[in-house]
Parts: sequence; structure tokens; C-alpha cells
Amino acid sequence: SNILQLEAQSNGDADVPFALQWARRSHLYGFTNLTEWGLGLPLGILAWAGFLWMAWRIFKGEFRHALLWGWTAIFFVWQSSAFNPTMRYFLPIYPLLCLMAGWLVIWLWDEGRKKKEKRWSFVFPLSSILIGTTVLALTFAWAYAFIQIYTRPVTRVAATRWIYQNVPAAINLRIQTSDGSVYQQPLPFPTGGIIQSDQPYDVPFTANATGALNQIYFPHIAAKGDAASQTFSVSLTPQSGLAPGQNLAASSLTSDFVPAGDPRGKEFTLQLDHTVMIQKGQVYLLHITTTAAVTMVGAAPINESDWDDGLPLRLGPEGYDGYGGLYQGGLNLQIYFDDNADKLTRFVSTLSQGDYIFMSSNRQWASVTRIPERYPLTTAYYRALVGCPPDKDVIWCYNVATPGM
Repeated sequence: SNILQLEAQSNGDADVPFALQWARRSHLYGFTNLTEWGLGLPLGILAWAGFLWMAWRIFKGEFRHALLWGWTAIFFVWQSSAFNPTMRYFLPIYPLLCLMAGWLVIWLWDEGRKKKEKRWSFVFPLSSILIGTTVLALTFAWAYAFIQIYTRPVTRVAATRWIYQNVPAAINLRIQTSDGSVYQQPLPFPTGGIIQSDQPYDVPFTANATGALNQIYFPHIAAKGDAASQTFSVSLTPQSGLAPGQNLAASSLTSDFVPAGDPRGKEFTLQLDHTVMIQKGQVYLLHITTTAAVTMVGAAPINESDWDDGLPLRLGPEGYDGYGGLYQGGLNLQIYFDDNADKLTRFVSTLSQGDYIFMSSNRQWASVTRIPERYPLTTAYYRALVGCPPDKDVIWCYNVATPGM
């Protein structure tokens, strides 16, 4: 039924990614998520124990529980049977399940007071105290651990910062900081831009780190036009501070800049003639000149789909915009497109042009591979990408995969 409903929803392509993630989900999906993550195992187990015991008490004639129990049961079954049993849709019964957990603890206490045989009467109230305090303490600890997720950077933001520090843009300042690490500050260059001999390129920037700058890295510089020996030069001047406009350092190299193997050009690292002490927050100007026309580009990231957050994100404080001149844009696998010859061509072309594949979530590999009969090409791609053995499920492989596997 899930597959039939998926096909009905996917007649409009806009709903395909939404529908795929729910294909072949067990009807226990909502129960598992509510118990393990929504309530946490200690409270979840006690809540369902209270739910079952309340059902037994109703069966024994205590009908005063019928409204509370019936509403919870009906709502739970209804949402669990839905096509997308997302945990948030169960929120209306969270308080009721907590009430049942508390009711079971109180029931144990009251039952002990009713016992006429004093020898064993302490077992029930003792159990009530132990279970109640243990579950309360563990649920507090679980909730505290859970909210710690939100005290650290969002994973996409953390990944974005890593990208700007490790994936080369068109222009990259290598700043040696006081702790011995290298801070890479990427600078933009217009996509498709050309530096002419009579049109130098100036890029003002605010330093995002304090340290020693002695080299500038260019991953791809290529000549535009006839191959001939030419000179590529850079100079650095402060735009603010004690001596604005004063030339701090310079460097140049001579090459024909003819691409060798990569049409985007070869990589070059320019060593400055003077080490410049860069101050964070100060504005500088990088001046680039050439004796003949050249173009520069950064790395080429590949994103998976328009349906997910593409990486890298914009970082406001640092002023970084990944696709605003830092990296090559436009490479997208469009995972949710139908598997056909055109998609195979897109895969081959995109993977041939790209340097990195950015996967910002499991939205793609954990959804399309649920229906390999509809996405055989994409499933084979994901299997090959991570080296998933034929006898293993693709989703299982990605869940256990670690760097180096």
C-alpha cells in the first residue's frame, strides 16, 4: 500500500522526495520513535506499561479510565497507520502517556496500603518509590543529554566551516596563526571572469584571522587565448590602519598557463617577498595583474539535489558566500530525477567535472534506495560510492560507514 500511495503522490514531481522517505516503513515506526526518542526509553517503557495495565483495569471493570485510555489508543493507532507517521504528529498523546506512567506509580503505592498482609505490603510502595525516582532521574538525564545537541554548532554549519578551511576557492590566503595552524581565507573571483593585461583585478577583504601571511594559493589558473609566456603578479596593501595604501608584499611568476589535463588550468602557489603580519578585522587590498589574459576558478563541489540544503552555506560573520565567486556552481546530481539515459549522462558529466561530493544529510541515500526497482541506477551509484557489499542493504551500509571504509 505504501508503494501504491507513493506512485499516486509522485504523479506530481514536487511530492516525490517527501513520499519516498516513507516507502516501506513499518507501522511500528511511530511507536519506536516515540518511545526511544520522543519520551526516552525510561519514561517510554513506564508509559506503555501504564497504558497496558490501564487496559487490564478497564477489562476488570474500572471504566473510569475508558475515556483517557480510548482516546490515546485511537489516536495512536490512527497516526501509526498514516503514510507519514512523523513523531511530531503524536504530540497530543504525550501528556496522556505521561499521566499513565504517573498513574502506574501511584497505583503501586495505593496497592501497598491496601494489603492486609503486612509482611509483603512494603514491596508495592517501595517499588513505587524506586520506579518513580529512577524514571524521573533518568528522564531528566536523557532530556539534559538531548538538549546538549543544541549547544554545539549545527552539523551543516560545522561542515561549512570545514569546507572553507579545506576546499580551495579561486584565491586562498594561507595565514599562519600563533597556535601553529594554518587559517585559509578564501577570496572571491567572478565566475567566468577574465583578468586582462589592461584590466587588473582588485579584491578588498577583511582579515578573518591574525597571523603571518607568506603565500597565496591558486588552484586553477588558465590562459585565455594564444599560449605564450606571461607574468602573473600580486601585491598586498592595507586599506585601513597606520599606513593605508603602502605596499606590504608582492610576488610574481612566469608561465604560459596552458592547461595540462584539467581544462581549468594548473595550480600555483605564490610565495610573497615579505611575510605580512595580518591583523584580524583590518581591511586589505589584493591587487592582481597579468601581462596576458587569464582566468581563475576554485574547486567544483557537487550537491545531490535541490531538495536538500546545498553546501557550503553562506557565513555572514566571515563574509563567505560559497557560490558567490569562491567555488564553481551548477553541479547537481538531481538524485530524485527519474532513472533513465539522461540521468546517467548527468551523473557521468557531473562526476567528471566535480572535485567533491557534498552530502549534507541522509535525505537522498535513505529514501531513493528504499525503492530500488524504481531507482536502480541511483541505488547502484550509492552502493558503489560507499563500497556497499551486494549482500548488504544500502541504508545499512551508510548507517555504519566510517571514514576509511
